[in-house]
Amino acid sequence: MTQFRNLVVVTGALLGARTMAAQEPITVTDAVRRSLAEYPSIVAAHDELAAASAGLREAKASWWPRLELNAKTTLFEEPMVVAPIHSLAAGPGGLANPPLFDRTLYGGTVALGYRLIDWGRAPRIKAAQAGRAGAAAQATGSEMRLMARVVRTYLRSLTLRSTLAAHDRQLTALASEHDRVERQLAQGTAPEVEQFRADAALKSAEADRVTTAADLSATLRDLSRLVGLTGDVLPASRLRDVVLAAGFEAGGRDSLVARAAHRNPDVLAAREAAASAEATRRVAKAEWLPNLNVSAGLTGYGGADSFTTEWQVGVGVSYPLFTGGARGNRVGQAAAASDAAAARAREAELGAADAADRALAALEASAGRTEALAAAVKHLAEVVRVERLSLDVGSGVQTDYLRAEADLMRARAALAQARYAHIAAVVDLAAITGDLTPEWLAGMVETTP
Repeated sequence: MTQFRNLVVVTGALLGARTMAAQEPITVTDAVRRSLAEYPSIVAAHDELAAASAGLREAKASWWPRLELNAKTTLFEEPMVVAPIHSLAAGPGGLANPPLFDRTLYGGTVALGYRLIDWGRAPRIKAAQAGRAGAAAQATGSEMRLMARVVRTYLRSLTLRSTLAAHDRQLTALASEHDRVERQLAQGTAPEVEQFRADAALKSAEADRVTTAADLSATLRDLSRLVGLTGDVLPASRLRDVVLAAGFEAGGRDSLVARAAHRNPDVLAAREAAASAEATRRVAKAEWLPNLNVSAGLTGYGGADSFTTEWQVGVGVSYPLFTGGARGNRVGQAAAASDAAAARAREAELGAADAADRALAALEASAGRTEALAAAVKHLAEVVRVERLSLDVGSGVQTDYLRAEADLMRARAALAQARYAHIAAVVDLAAITGDLTPEWLAGMVETTP
C-alpha cells in the first residue's frame, strides 16, 4: 500500500510538472527554433543537402584509381585447358610442356585501373560542387521561409488577440450603455428607439467578436502545427507580445538590393544551378576528346591439381568515332540548359530586387500607419470619453457615442495590425537580404509579458 501511495504521489508530481511546462510562455524565437527542429520542409532540405554532398564525394572519387577483384568457378562439359598456352615446344614423343586440362576451372583477377587523362573529370566535379552549394543555399532558403512564415503566423495571432481584446473593451462599453438605456427606459426618460440602437450595436459587436475569435482559433492551430504541437492547440495566453529592439535601421534601398543580390538564398541557389549547368556543358564537350587509360592486374588460373598466376599491364586510348549524332545532341542540350539556367539566375536577381523594394515600401508604410493610428486611437478614446460624459449628463446623442465606440474599436484593431505588420516587414526584409537567422531574430525583437 505504501509503495502504491508513493507511486501515485510521484505520478501526480510528474503530471503536474508536465501541465506547468505546457503552460509556459512561448516566445516568437522559441516558436522559430521549435519549427526548425522537425518541420518536414527543413528535414527534406537537409536530406537533399546530404545527397548533394554524397554526389560531390562520388565525383571526387574519380581522381582515385579503381581496384577491382573478380573470381569465378566454371564447370565444363569437356575438359578445358586450365591456363593460357604461351608457347609450344616439341620434345621427345610429343610436346615438351603439354597444357593441363580439367573440367572444373577456377580463376580470378585483381585489376588496378586509372583514367590518366579524362577531360570531363574536372567539370564533373565542378558541377557536383555547384550542386552541393546550391543545395546548401536551398536549405538556407527553406529555413528562412519557414522562419518568416512562423513569425508572420505568430504576429497574426497577436494581432487577432489584440483585436479580440478591443472587441471585449467595446462590448463592455456597449453593455454599460445598454444598462444605462434600460434604467432610463424604466424611468421613462429615454425613448424606446435608444434601446433598439443599443441592442443592435451590442449584437453587431458580438457577431464581429465571434468572427475574430474563429479566425484566431484557426491561426493558433496553424501556429501549433508549425511548432510541432500536432495534438494540442496553442492557447493565445502563452504567446508573448513582440516589439522591435531599439536602434533598428533598415538601411538605404541601394544597399538592401546589393545585399539581396549577394546573400539572398534563392539568388545563390539559382547562380549555383547556372554554374552546375555550365559545368555539365563542358562535360558534354569533353566527349569530343580522347581518354587515356592505364591498367595493371594479377590474374590466376587453376584446376583441381594446379594454380598459376601472371601479371599484366596496359595502356589504352578510347575515343568514339561515330555515335549517330548523340554526342553533338548532348552538347546542344547541355548548352541550352546552361543558357536557361543563366536566365533563371538573372530572373532570381530581378525578383530579389523587386521583393526588397516591396518589403521596404511595406516597412515604410507600416511605420507611418502605426504612428498615425496611435494618434487616432488617442484622439478617439478622448472622443468616446466626452460622448459618454455627454450621455451621462443628458446632453449627448446616443448615435454619436455608438459611432465613436465603433470607430475606436476599429482604430485599435488597425493599430495592432499595423504595429505587427511593421515587424513582419522587417522580418521579410531580413529573409530577402539573407540575414534572417534565429540569432538575428533574437537580437532584433524583444518580447514583453
